[in-house]
Amino acid sequence: VLRRDAYDTELVTQAALSLSPLFTQLLDRTEPAPYQEEGPGDYSKVTEAAFDGVWINYGANTLLLFSEAGCRVVDPALDWYGEAAYAFRVRDRGSIGYCPALEIDFRESGNFDAPLTYYVSGIDSTHFWCSTGAESFQKLA
Repeated sequence: VLRRDAYDTELVTQAALSLSPLFTQLLDRTEPAPYQEEGPGDYSKVTEAAFDGVWINYGANTLLLFSEAGCRVVDPALDWYGEAAYAFRVRDRGSIGYCPALEIDFRESGNFDAPLTYYVSGIDSTHFWCSTGAESFQKLA
């Protein structure tokens, strides 16, 4: 893993913008697939580390890119093209009988006020699914 003690914010932003066409081309080349209903998985497997990589929701035309730097969201319908890496977390809601919540702090509030949220019913090495939203993300890398 490459690590740097410091980086040029403007340079990173410009690099992300130059990658935006690559992300949207990837979305354009995918075939929408109908959501397949799945039951709850093992909630203990839904961790921040489990999301590392690139995930695509073919039905919603959304791409999520998770790394140590955060989560980049590519969603042309929301006019997001992965320019920024946002903090994310998995919030355990087991004490109230609910599945974990994957929260992405796209407002950069620092306290996850009104985050982009996916209620994750399960995750494995190939995909994660959200039964409440009838969504599934396939792992690309």
